[in-house]
Amino acid sequence: GPDGVGHLDATLDAEAWEIVLAALELHDRPDPTDALLPPRSRGSRLADQLLHMARAWLGSEPSAQEPTTETPDTPDASGGATPARPATPRPSATINAFVDVAALDPELLAQLGRADLLALRCELERFGPILPTTAQRLTCNGYLSRLLTARSVTLDMGFRTPTFTEAQRRAIVAEFPTCPCGCGTPASQCDIHHIEPYDPERRRGPTDHANGVPLCRRVHILTHEGVIRPRRLGPGTVVFLRC
Repeated sequence: GPDGVGHLDATLDAEAWEIVLAALELHDRPDPTDALLPPRSRGSRLADQLLHMARAWLGSEPSAQEPTTETPDTPDASGGATPARPATPRPSATINAFVDVAALDPELLAQLGRADLLALRCELERFGPILPTTAQRLTCNGYLSRLLTARSVTLDMGFRTPTFTEAQRRAIVAEFPTCPCGCGTPASQCDIHHIEPYDPERRRGPTDHANGVPLCRRVHILTHEGVIRPRRLGPGTVVFLRC
């Protein structure tokens, strides 16, 4: 919607409601009161759980990148064996976006005047207009599949290249088991963020283990909105600075 928020309306029978609510509440815990950000409301926590469930099912959650487990051969009534069902990967989520390239470059964006900013195209295919900072954050996960130049010519920008590999993710998760903001969100549910922004044109922000940190969605949003920024002090130690 125009306020940057999508609204979900669903009607469930009693059984379906209890099943969905049980799934949403399975890992729901109150946020710590001494973390970087104030605690979320119960509604906000359940909305985040719904997002984690959807991402995990679609394969875009870091913890859901492995293929589904292969089913072994099982004996049938005649004593033979039912052929094994091969493992198949779950579908991955890709978001179609229409974004002027200037919107993805914070330095270039800062140089634009009001008229140029209003003329920028920055929207999701099935949602509508979004902020440039939202588009920049989506590139961290390699979600963006379609981009536009200033002349609105569709380009294949290859924005899956800044996505951390599974080996890099495992190393980063081993170093940071949870989001370092103190909220307790498991790293498996976090986005892997480039501490130094990924910028291949200026050869900055390499996609490597030393430049990656797991951030919960709230902290990741605030980072790309320029409210805070992470700074690595050493192995396993990241602090957040107010911008």
